[in-house]
Amino acid sequence: NTSMNRIVSLFLIFYSLVFILLNAPNYHWYYAPYYFFAFIYAGIGIGKLLESSFMRRKKFFQYSQTGVIIIAFSIFIFLNIKNTLPVLGGVNTTYKEVGVWLKEHTAENSTVALVEVGVIGWYSNRHIIDILGLVTPYNGKLIGQRNFNGWLNYYSPDYIIAHDPLWSHEAGVSSALKRKLFVEVKEFNFKGLKAYKKHAPKEIL
Repeated sequence: NTSMNRIVSLFLIFYSLVFILLNAPNYHWYYAPYYFFAFIYAGIGIGKLLESSFMRRKKFFQYSQTGVIIIAFSIFIFLNIKNTLPVLGGVNTTYKEVGVWLKEHTAENSTVALVEVGVIGWYSNRHIIDILGLVTPYNGKLIGQRNFNGWLNYYSPDYIIAHDPLWSHEAGVSSALKRKLFVEVKEFNFKGLKAYKKHAPKEIL
């Protein structure tokens, strides 16, 4: 109804303004409300079209709006099934293994930079530099400015864990490699991930 449409519109406007005015990082999960209401209104719109096109079969299409929403949402989930399925046991097993690897192969005072810090940080027991800035000062502001390289001006980690191929927010890693600030750790062998350590050039005698 009209009142509900006004409430939804105002919510989305103010929700958007919060991120625009604060210049918040565009983490993908923040888009959830837009997808939610898009499915609902798309379903209502398609349902109305079907109802008007088949007035003689109005009884058959009286639940078409709900049906379209369910079908659209099911297709979306199916196409993104790998990203939506929960990890059995509640822990990303690869990240857990990476954390254990770091704990066993790095010094206790080592610092590690990466974009998904939770599981790896917990099991590695190392000082974590969050490239996305959720728990690291400066980085969140820089990501909000779409400056994916700037964090290297504030932090110099001993190791970087990055995805292979690199995610968009890991662009700074590519820049660091081009500048030869880090080199790949060949002993690190986890599918879809790579480890890099700070490059220590040999002293010239």
